[in-house]
Amino acid sequence: MSLKVKLLSCISVFIIVASLMLISVFAATKVTLNIGGNVSFTSSSVNAYITGSIAGNAAGGSTLTPIDIDASDSDGAVSMPTDWTAMDLTFTESASPITVTINIQNRSTDREITVSLTDSTNISNVTVTRECDGAGITASDSRNISGGETITYTFELNVQSQNSSASGDFGLSVELEKYEPVYYDVTISGVDFYAINGGELISVQQSQTVSVKADRVIIGFGMAEYFSANWDMEPNTMNNYSQSSGTSGPPMTISVKVNDVEVVSGSFGYDQAANGCIILLNITEPSTITVD
Repeated sequence: MSLKVKLLSCISVFIIVASLMLISVFAATKVTLNIGGNVSFTSSSVNAYITGSIAGNAAGGSTLTPIDIDASDSDGAVSMPTDWTAMDLTFTESASPITVTINIQNRSTDREITVSLTDSTNISNVTVTRECDGAGITASDSRNISGGETITYTFELNVQSQNSSASGDFGLSVELEKYEPVYYDVTISGVDFYAINGGELISVQQSQTVSVKADRVIIGFGMAEYFSANWDMEPNTMNNYSQSSGTSGPPMTISVKVNDVEVVSGSFGYDQAANGCIILLNITEPSTITVD
């Protein structure tokens, strides 16, 4: 065999060996992304309906078995379907994000539910983005669900590096219990109308002092019939009202204080026939509400 043939043969062998080495290296970097999930619920005197889903996993997604909790059910741990306690959260080969969605509906019309969620997820090489109704939350979240309302939790799992393995578990524990509001002694003065605890507006004289028990209070200025008791307003924020565009009464500047601490202040056009302002206050202790 000539030197030239021998040289070409050696080069061919080298190329083949090098190619095999590259394939071996690539195979060695394939990550393990098999993750399990477990969600548990406990309940106390609630009437709730829970649904969920998984999207983006290697199995092609799934709808979780609905959970029906009746107020007559025994308090304590809820019997969980296996697709909630043994979730398949295996990532696809491209490591696309996996999203777990949980919807909690309060089926009671006359009472709120308090939801307390704890996320104990601990997965290496994976980040978790948590949201409730589109707003970011932490690993520990507590909120109330009004009667007939539904909230939606979403958990998005993202692989940080496709060249590293991911190991660990996705875990949530959720407590549902009947909301028991705490009502505090509250005195209110210097307003044209008020409302308490999710109720309707009541007209009073500004010189009148009202004593109530409340955990939430709406106060306002102007004619009560031009307003609605909007309990979804942002607390400690002035919501001005004008009956007709371009109409503006004399400006009124107020300082609202709770226990002598100013919580909101500002000016608005004011006359009882056309213009006014309404404010929501959350009460967390015995309070005296005054307006200067």
